[in-house]
Amino acid sequence: MAAPAAAPPLRRRLLNPSSPRTLAARADTLVLPGDERSPTPPRLPHQTRQDYGGGGGGGAPGTIAAIVTSLGGGPAAVGIVRLSGPDAVAVAGRVFRPARREPAQAPWRPRSHFVEYGLALDADGSVIDEVLVVPMLAPRSYTREDVVELQCHGNDLCLRRVLRACLEAGARLADPGEFTLRAFLNGRLDLAQAENVSRLISAKSTAAADSALAGIQ
Repeated sequence: MAAPAAAPPLRRRLLNPSSPRTLAARADTLVLPGDERSPTPPRLPHQTRQDYGGGGGGGAPGTIAAIVTSLGGGPAAVGIVRLSGPDAVAVAGRVFRPARREPAQAPWRPRSHFVEYGLALDADGSVIDEVLVVPMLAPRSYTREDVVELQCHGNDLCLRRVLRACLEAGARLADPGEFTLRAFLNGRLDLAQAENVSRLISAKSTAAADSALAGIQ
């Protein structure tokens, strides 16, 4: 029997399966552990299967969610939970209740690249935070998928509660680097740009940041 093929270079660089999932490592966090994630919705016959290399979606794209601002670095005014995928708007609509008046049970209809204020709700309908929601509909987004960012208070507890609500609403926890991997696979970034995103995030000096930023543009 032939040995399994090695993972493509980009997947090895952007997704590190051996990295601990720090958000779900402790039992007292408010993030669903891996075996409790919502399954990826069934694929329709006309949809093509794209291998994103993620560990939680069985090779199917699905809709992913993650906290994309840093945790544990002290108090912050704002933190961001990002959704990306075909059901990003539907998942966000289960979590977000806009402040503007709408008919009861009306689905959320976002306007791309318009910020909207409202409340984040958990699965029981309880308010868990005030949020600003920024929808960026495909293809005008970082991943070229539908993307919704929920800007909540930067307290780690608030961020984890909003993320958990998104996971309970149908998203799965993103693998490390999976947003950038999707941006690459969807043609939003080339390989050099994707690697420079990682370099910019980890830059420790102005020179390193400038160099990485130049490689993205």
